[in-house]
Amino acid sequence: MTKANYTTENRHFKHLSDIQRGKLEQMTKCGTYTQAEMACELGVSQSTVSRELRRGKTRQLD
Repeated sequence: MTKANYTTENRHFKHLSDIQRGKLEQMTKCGTYTQAEMACELGVSQSTVSRELRRGKTRQLD
């Protein structure tokens, strides 16, 4: 008898839209919002905001 063993579950995340990314950029430049406030304003989780901000800080090598 065979049994399927899955170690991962289906993920239910969504990408941010271009409009949401623009709003996030404006809130970041303003500097008065916390990550939790940004997440509430955009209607996403705080970890999504954290990930997006971290991704935006990458530097490209010459």
